[in-house]
Amino acid sequence: MLSGSQGGYVILVRKAETLKSLNGLDLPRKTRLHLLRSELSLLELVEAGRAFAFYSDANPKAFAAKPQWKIDLVAALDKAGYIRHDFYPKTYRAINLLRTVKGIENHPLLVNKNYESFRAMTDEEYDALIEALHSRLSELEYDIVNNWFGLDGGLRLGFTAISERYGISHEQVRLTLAKALRKLKYSNTIPPLLDTLS
Repeated sequence: MLSGSQGGYVILVRKAETLKSLNGLDLPRKTRLHLLRSELSLLELVEAGRAFAFYSDANPKAFAAKPQWKIDLVAALDKAGYIRHDFYPKTYRAINLLRTVKGIENHPLLVNKNYESFRAMTDEEYDALIEALHSRLSELEYDIVNNWFGLDGGLRLGFTAISERYGISHEQVRLTLAKALRKLKYSNTIPPLLDTLS
């Protein structure tokens, strides 16, 4: 088990490489056969299950729309101690902002080594990120970034909803978002906690 400190308590999650075969997971027979036929390694299966669990924690409605084998895999990994449940929505939102600003294609948190050691953001760290965004961006830029990433805890909005909310065109929303992200890319706004994942 790997332990990490989070807000005064200890998080335990098993390292992906400790899974030596699918027999180490309590899987339904049909799902086990499906996974054996896949071309994914055990490490890739753990990573895929963790990614699905992470996105499902951030958006529970996504869980119901997935194939049964994915649901079975997450349940088995969770039961065996390979899944974390301490990634609060604010951490998810902040990491999506990081990925976009830094141009990271794959989700850095969902690589097994990062997943096992990452410390979720504290309220103070999240507040510092929001304050840093406010200090670097104009009011409109901040509002568009906030709505695009759902930083205030609300739903993420698309170009149409944002343009209707602020009475500007889709193109103005797109250009303002791009300008804001460029500003963030070339500033020291992203806290070191998130920089470690780039």
